[in-house]
Amino acid sequence: MGYELKYRAVHLAIWVFIPLCLQAQSLKPGIYNNLKPPKPLVLDTGSFTFIGLEMKDLGNGIWLDARNARNLDLVHCTFEGKEEGTAVMSSGDLLVSHCTFTNMKDGILQASPPGSVRKVSIVSNVFRDNRTSVRLEVEKYKRSGLIQSGLVSAREDTNRGGGILS
Repeated sequence: MGYELKYRAVHLAIWVFIPLCLQAQSLKPGIYNNLKPPKPLVLDTGSFTFIGLEMKDLGNGIWLDARNARNLDLVHCTFEGKEEGTAVMSSGDLLVSHCTFTNMKDGILQASPPGSVRKVSIVSNVFRDNRTSVRLEVEKYKRSGLIQSGLVSAREDTNRGGGILS
């Protein structure tokens, strides 16, 4: 079996079969309008823009997994849970604007490798009744893999509906 054929087989396994096993849908880079997925999304590498995305009651786990995406823009999106799950997890550049996060375990989780420079803009959003509105992590790596994570967490400010970094 040639190298190219092996690569295609591995790529197919990663982006088709693994999301199916995890009950998630894989998406390619692009602009998506008014999407209402019935299950969590796993994003491929590249840039993604979601306008009017609605995700509701998708249970535990990560609803919008953007750890492989280089850039993620969320505009006028809604994430509504039952006090479980992480609405958005990203490790690339992130823009979240005019979105609503309600009843989530974590609204936004941004995890970046050490020494990386990421643009993270979280502007004019509403956070209601989330355990953590915004959580920023710096992952520490060693050659053998992940050792630990440093954490900056957000407390919920229920009077104003926003997160406060602490």
